[in-house]
Amino acid sequence: MSIYANAGDLLSCYPGRQFRMYELVRHVSKGRVLPKGERAKYERGIQRAMRALAEHGLVEIVKPEPGRYGDMYVWRPAGQMLPNDNITSHIR
Repeated sequence: MSIYANAGDLLSCYPGRQFRMYELVRHVSKGRVLPKGERAKYERGIQRAMRALAEHGLVEIVKPEPGRYGDMYVWRPAGQMLPNDNITSHIR
């Protein structure tokens, strides 16, 4: 399992809670202080993972309000899954 899957693990433990990118990076990096370049690599990898999970309907990407920046990431609670969604098809 890649380290970016850990971000999905964090989200799934708290369905409905909104997470910012810095929280996901901190979780995946296990709290280490990262140099700017390494932090950017983590962010790109987590963004790719979140987009893939969003395509499958497992994560919702919330766009920021006007005047704010940074997307929020939310795990969809089980009751909000799409009617034809089969969760076992997303597990690898």
